Order: sequence, then structure tokens, then C-alpha cells
Amino acid sequence: MTDIDIHAKTDRELLVMIVGRLNSTCDKVDKVITWKEGNGTPGAQFQLRVMWACFIAIAVKLWTGK
Repeated sequence: MTDIDIHAKTDRELLVMIVGRLNSTCDKVDKVITWKEGNGTPGAQFQLRVMWACFIAIAVKLWTGK
């Protein structure tokens, strides 16, 4: 959108355009939060913690040699 197009719009049209873009951004943030926290299933945060616990367990096992 060029500067001429923006200056030609009324304040109401500009506000509607801004709100539309903010709504799409909020939807994307909500999807990321759902992905991170999980929605009835283990989310990415839980899966990452499990992966680190397994990694630490393997590292300890290799370090001690048992």
C-alpha cells in the first residue's frame, strides 16, 4: 500500500485495517500458546522437558559407565 493510498483513507478505514491486522496477529499468538502449552495433550514445553530428562539420564549413564 502506497503513501497516497494511506492518506486517502479516512481514520475509520485506517482503524479497521489496523484492527484486522492485529486480530490476525492475536490468532497466531494463540496458536503458538496452544502449541507450547498443549490443548488436552502434552505440549511442546512438556515434550522438551522429557527430552532433556532423557538426555541427562543418558549422559549420567555414560559418565558413570554403569
